[in-house]
Amino acid sequence: MKTDFKILLLLVLLTTSAFMLGFKPDLRTRLKTETSKTLVDESITVYTSAITGANDVEVLFYRTGPEAGQGEITITYSVRFNEGNSQTYTKVMASGETESTDHIQGPNPTAFAEVTGYSWTY
Repeated sequence: MKTDFKILLLLVLLTTSAFMLGFKPDLRTRLKTETSKTLVDESITVYTSAITGANDVEVLFYRTGPEAGQGEITITYSVRFNEGNSQTYTKVMASGETESTDHIQGPNPTAFAEVTGYSWTY
């Protein structure tokens, strides 16, 4: 009985060791992920400001932080008008540019406009 227990314990130990030695993370995938990522220490802010005329909406873009403005950035943002439908727009900010303004046209008349979401790529 003691011999059976020792053999069983040895089999468990060998099985665990085999799995540990056989597991290797895919280095190519990990390196590709780390090197393809652009790391810039900046924050992006997008929001609507004044509505002028019947439907002209001012959208403000800010890049802040220690590394703000490094590299060109493409911002895709959605604006909801009059608490109804949303429309998606794209803004490209050049390298060195830390703030910008766009004017977009909402439905006529536009009483309310808000940025509902945005994302960016370098």
